[in-house]
Amino acid sequence: MKRKRTVVLAILFSAILYGRQGTSDEAMQEAQSLRSQGKSGEAIEVLQRAIRQFPRNPDIRTQLASVLGEAAGSAANTGDFSAAMAHTNAGFAQLDTALALDPNHFNASFAYGVFAVNVPVFMGRLEGGVGRMEKAKSLMEANPSAISPEQKTALYRYLGQGYRMQNRMEDAESAWKRALMYSSSGQDADAARQGLEGIKKERAAALPSAAMEQLPATGSESVPSGQDAASLVKTGRVRLSEKKWTEAADAFRKAVRQDSSDAEAFLLLARALSEEAAIGYDERVYKDQTWRTNLAFEASRTLERAHRLHPDNPEIRLLYAIMCVQMPFFVGKMDEGLSILESMSRDANLSDSLRAEATYELGFGFRKKGRGIWADFVKNNPDAGQASLVYREYGLRESAPKPAAGERVQVQFHLGFQDELEPQTALWVEDADGKFVKTLYVSGFSGFAKEKQVVLPEFAKRAKFQTDGNTGASVDWGKHSYVWDLTGPSGKRVRPGVYTVVLEVSWWPSMRYESAGAKISVGGKASEKTVSRDPFIPRLRVQYMPKL
Repeated sequence: MKRKRTVVLAILFSAILYGRQGTSDEAMQEAQSLRSQGKSGEAIEVLQRAIRQFPRNPDIRTQLASVLGEAAGSAANTGDFSAAMAHTNAGFAQLDTALALDPNHFNASFAYGVFAVNVPVFMGRLEGGVGRMEKAKSLMEANPSAISPEQKTALYRYLGQGYRMQNRMEDAESAWKRALMYSSSGQDADAARQGLEGIKKERAAALPSAAMEQLPATGSESVPSGQDAASLVKTGRVRLSEKKWTEAADAFRKAVRQDSSDAEAFLLLARALSEEAAIGYDERVYKDQTWRTNLAFEASRTLERAHRLHPDNPEIRLLYAIMCVQMPFFVGKMDEGLSILESMSRDANLSDSLRAEATYELGFGFRKKGRGIWADFVKNNPDAGQASLVYREYGLRESAPKPAAGERVQVQFHLGFQDELEPQTALWVEDADGKFVKTLYVSGFSGFAKEKQVVLPEFAKRAKFQTDGNTGASVDWGKHSYVWDLTGPSGKRVRPGVYTVVLEVSWWPSMRYESAGAKISVGGKASEKTVSRDPFIPRLRVQYMPKL
């Protein structure tokens, strides 16, 4: 989703490198000059050569991490999320090494924190990033004269951002107030003020719907305090049996904090998180658009921890490999998962059932990888002859329409493309004047996130996020059928006349987009209209069926 939440924001090195100098000044100055000219790639090469010459210099590694952050931002702006993620991970690796060389390195600690609060939470860097910034704060407090007021403002600005992402509202508020004590102007001060205003609005605003009050709690109060690890696991099992996924996850989280060697507790936590994520989107995504995504990625990190604890356990190994191939491409786990599955599919020492499951998942992984290659190809070469072959390969997959009777409008549409993730889709009806009448279907994320994250602009503009209770799981490549019962949002039958059925689809990460509309006369004789927007919407068919 949001670009600013999926990549590292460009880090202004001049704002975080506070004058530390070493024997590598010449290389660092050359790299800085290249950066100022927009030549990040050449700057990276200069710094990489310098690291080979001065491998134990944390200053060079910190500067290299900063340039890699800028490269990640540039890659994301062009839609190359694989490169963006690769640069991001490389930047973290440099900062990890810099801090291993010098745990008290102020610049590296601060830079790590800035990186961490500007990447998706699912990368698992937030907690460590906040800790690094708290370390930088301690170093600053120990030698305050070495840090300028503007630099202190920047530190507290990002520290507040990290606290806010952890839902530590009071800590965030305190940090942002401290930021404004040191400087009242500039980008960092403005961000701190915006953060404080956001907290104020959240406290004053009511929840978007009464349904939010019925949602399960996510705080620590769902499990009694003071329990040991074994008791927490027992509590979690009870909550699992009751299908109280949030409370179960809360108990298992506390258990693994107390005993980080309990692989079974990690597996149970992964199950609880996966079950909650599998429920789908609901009103919670309005408050936090990354809520469900973060659950899925926390589950994957938890499963990875269990695998590290018991790498030779075949059941855990299989689950970990399946997780690797099911994660989005930008996580970079696909090849590792395929390697494990291929090895397990050929391991004669495993049971037939495990080998069979590994073989099936291996095929699934290769199919997914191939689909990703195709999607990337048509994105970068939309006019190539082979791109049309890709679309032709998808074809028009058929599925049985929903049964319907009586006077109605039957809508069938085909999606002719498959991306890494299911697209966001909306289907609605407008009258002859272009006014919204009723939503027939909208994908769960778009339906619940509403104006907080718009990926279907026409639906947002026309329907103003009115879903009419027809929000559902995302549909994908193939044929889909829906029925309009000729009523509006009030449930009353519409007047006879001409109406338009509109279909809007947005694919990610290829950033493909298409929409189509088909006019249909309601009342009188049966009528039909078919339109095409090849290759992405090869068919949108609308049929008016009068009452017999």
